[in-house]
Amino acid sequence: MIPTCYLPREATVTMRDLTQHIESNNIQFFKDELPKRHKFIIQPFVIRLMMDMKRYELIDLIIQYVEENNIDLGWKLPQKVIMPGNVSN
Repeated sequence: MIPTCYLPREATVTMRDLTQHIESNNIQFFKDELPKRHKFIIQPFVIRLMMDMKRYELIDLIIQYVEENNIDLGWKLPQKVIMPGNVSN
């Protein structure tokens, strides 16, 4: 399956490293198959990812990208990613 990633025109250059990472690591994106809690919405682009161990590396990369580029999401990104089935407050 081809990774699906929605990027506005102005974001395509700055997001190149991320998309290369996605493609080179065979990370699969699914268009409409995941519940909302498994979607990471980063304005102005939307990335929906399948959640498993490998893909948490991608989430870290997204968090790093957002922080390094001072992207205002309108909400704060989690500092730590909690594995499914291991949720605690």
